[in-house]
Amino acid sequence: MIVSPQIEFRELPWAIALVARASAEAVVNAIENHMKRLVRDLSGETYDVLAKAFGPSNVAHEVAFAGASNRRYHFDYGVAIGRKSQLLLDVVSPNANSVNAKAIAHIDVSHLTKNAPKRAIVYDPDQDWDAADINLLNEAGLLLPIAALAREIPTYARMH
Repeated sequence: MIVSPQIEFRELPWAIALVARASAEAVVNAIENHMKRLVRDLSGETYDVLAKAFGPSNVAHEVAFAGASNRRYHFDYGVAIGRKSQLLLDVVSPNANSVNAKAIAHIDVSHLTKNAPKRAIVYDPDQDWDAADINLLNEAGLLLPIAALAREIPTYARMH
């Protein structure tokens, strides 16, 4: 509630300006501190793209796959491509734990010499990313912005 003490008539323009400014600051504060931020459902968007490109029956969620170290990792999605080929795909957020876990899994799997699957990492460039995290993910595998997923994944899967 914004209130003003009783004032004289000649001070009314100043009081109106102060009340207007206070209400504007209250709105900005409410937006910045109390409203929930719109969060994209990257995982859902990724599934939709994969299901459309490869068919829902070819897309599996939470796929376990062992890397060169024999450690088993869980990838967000696995896609059967042809008879013997597979695409492993993760959705990553700008959180240190998420970045490190996904990077390690993709790097370990990249060291497989036989039956190595294709790999990709999906991210939203509109989120608050550190350049170091983006560089690490680029080293770990194909890094795709969510907006390019529909265009790039089918081509990538056929070419590699």
